[in-house]
Amino acid sequence: MSHFRVLVLDDGQSQLLEKTILELQKKWPHLSYNSRGRQSGQVFAKSGNLNYALTSLQQDFQPEFCAVLDADSIPTREFLRATLPHLLLDPEAALVSTRQYFYNLPNGDPLSQSRGHFYTCQNAKLDTLGIAIDSGSGAVFRRQSIVDVGLYPTYSFSEDWQLSLLLRGMDYKTFQVDEALQFGQVPASLAGHIAQRKRWNIGHAQQIPAMLSSRSQSLSSQLRSSIARNGFGIVFEEFGCLLGFAVVPILLLCGQKLVPTSSPKMVALQFILSLGQVILTWVYEFLQVAFTGHRSAPFAFLENKWLAGSNVYAILRFYLVSKKPKGSFITGSSENSFNHNTELSLCMRLHRDLWENGIFYSVILLTFLTSSIFCSSISATAKEDCFMHTITTIAWPQLVHICVLVLKNLSVPVIYLLDPPKYTLQPIPFADMGNIQLKTEKTVVEGEAVQVTWKGIDKASKN
Repeated sequence: MSHFRVLVLDDGQSQLLEKTILELQKKWPHLSYNSRGRQSGQVFAKSGNLNYALTSLQQDFQPEFCAVLDADSIPTREFLRATLPHLLLDPEAALVSTRQYFYNLPNGDPLSQSRGHFYTCQNAKLDTLGIAIDSGSGAVFRRQSIVDVGLYPTYSFSEDWQLSLLLRGMDYKTFQVDEALQFGQVPASLAGHIAQRKRWNIGHAQQIPAMLSSRSQSLSSQLRSSIARNGFGIVFEEFGCLLGFAVVPILLLCGQKLVPTSSPKMVALQFILSLGQVILTWVYEFLQVAFTGHRSAPFAFLENKWLAGSNVYAILRFYLVSKKPKGSFITGSSENSFNHNTELSLCMRLHRDLWENGIFYSVILLTFLTSSIFCSSISATAKEDCFMHTITTIAWPQLVHICVLVLKNLSVPVIYLLDPPKYTLQPIPFADMGNIQLKTEKTVVEGEAVQVTWKGIDKASKN
């Protein structure tokens, strides 16, 4: 126990939590409770909380390595053994992120809350390049590297993502470990899930003005430009989906032929080439999934794109109306109404999900798209050149492909509302840690994080 400390960082300033930690401290003296005062609902609470630990709490004792875990994350017994060696063996490695697993995912994961495509495809590829993105919880890092880049960034709600970009821009290596080394909780409601995604996207939007601000002049122009482009690309993708999904039904209702029909042989050739292109696209998706070694659906990169309208609305509202969050940006906070589902009537829940969270956009667009497909089909059969008009409009392979993807995407929240999944606390093999039993509590302790710090370990004994 003399080689590491566990610091519980509580921005909620919970007396119950403090009392509990003091009791546990009698058995585990390396455990301590720490609070910088109640920071409920304030912007950048997590990054400020972590910076407080890395500076104020580590003035006298500055560990070589630190680990960060969210309040709801439970590490396995192999957590340090599987992560720390990456930092010990590579002096240029600054941070090792672990894939987030969850113990309360509903069957089928209807909202793609596990973020499987990100971890197994996108971040796995970045890992091979040594530039993996930090997932927030379950990260182990070299303390001096974080200090060198100016600690956790406080200009964005997505401080873990921003830290990764800063480390990458300053030539540090970051990695991802795919093993199941930590288990946390996903938001157990549609509103909670949407609020979490809104926060992430607002955080990405904040990258852009932050890099144009005079406060970021300490960073190189190349790094500022890179971070701004990254944020712009993510925000532009949301706007692109918002507009792109709406264009599809309009295109169908126009009834215009997608290819010239002067030569039936040329149309037939283009149809075959178009169909071949769609088939090759699906083959590529299946091969990409197979290459990762994980089970995943093709076109998983589109997961949660039904939230484009909600995300765009959140970004615009944040910058044009109010930068003060409604409730708390901490997803598990008791200040958020979506954590009190049992207290709301069915009508109130539907109003919240459909209107306040922007799902009405998906419902309207889904209705518009299905109606346009039906109307276009009827219109095509009424034409004199019925067959030729059909295959050059609604039956054109690329258009059919796009319609299938959009319908599948937009139907996600509708199916969720009609048949809500059950979020249950699943038993965890390592839940019994000594005399501590894992259990659920109604009380939500807000803004807490756990930081584990330890001294350098002799490389010869790392195994």
